[in-house]
Amino acid sequence: MQRIFFLLLAVCFSAAGSENSGCNNQFSDQQLFAIKAEQFQPPGEEDINQAAIRLLACVGHSNPSIRDGVVYEAYQHWLRNNLLDTASIRQLFIALLDNLDKSASDPAQFRSAFSALILAEVVRVDRISPYLNTAEHQQAVDGVARFMAQITDYRGFDQLQGWRHSVAHTADIMLQLSLNPALTAAQADVLLKAIGQQVAPQQHFYHYGEPKRLALPVLYLLLNDKISSDSLTKHLQALAAPAPFSDWQQVYQHQHGLAKLHNTTAYFAALYILSSGSQNARLQTLATELAAILKTFN
Repeated sequence: MQRIFFLLLAVCFSAAGSENSGCNNQFSDQQLFAIKAEQFQPPGEEDINQAAIRLLACVGHSNPSIRDGVVYEAYQHWLRNNLLDTASIRQLFIALLDNLDKSASDPAQFRSAFSALILAEVVRVDRISPYLNTAEHQQAVDGVARFMAQITDYRGFDQLQGWRHSVAHTADIMLQLSLNPALTAAQADVLLKAIGQQVAPQQHFYHYGEPKRLALPVLYLLLNDKISSDSLTKHLQALAAPAPFSDWQQVYQHQHGLAKLHNTTAYFAALYILSSGSQNARLQTLATELAAILKTFN
């Protein structure tokens, strides 16, 4: 038994080493931790833009202290403090969007989940200081919506491995897109449909705050006149339907039905909580509609 344990341990370390090999070719772990210790200054006299591009190799690092504590925090710091030039930010945009398209080749899903999280920061920059052209905006909307619709890995936090939270992180990108004045009504509809596909995965019970993260971009699409009240009503009515069950009482005899009820209720409750306290007339009307729908789930 002890021999089997050590064999499994060896396999885990081998897999982690393979996952991190690209990163190790760019930075040692010691250098990565030093970047954070030095307030995200690259090692030596290296230019921050050059370091930011090299750091892409570490986005899916298996160590959460590096992946989340160094890599993500470094990008957030650099991007929110305007420390990267436009050419570098555009390279990040292209690379991170490509990572989402290649998520099928990412079995651990660390690279995919954290590419989404960092891409939210990259897209945020465009919202504040536009640098993407019309075609790139469309690429962002289509790529992010496609990734959201295809997510089947619903893992959240693991005490040893840290976070991989693809649904929430992708919703964060959509939030930034929903706040961007350049977003068109047609693009907003693409985002709304993709969100709808992840509201109630029937084989999983959300428990890491995903419904609120999904709800936020929907509300801002409405507030920013990117979707009409009628479009949102149709979205809500479709999600509130108990199908494939004849009514909500039928779900209590099925595990996937209970998951559908749990996730759907959580999404509508999140929308209601976020809108009910608002002084905005459109949100007040929405809150009344949501309260009526929530009663149908009982």
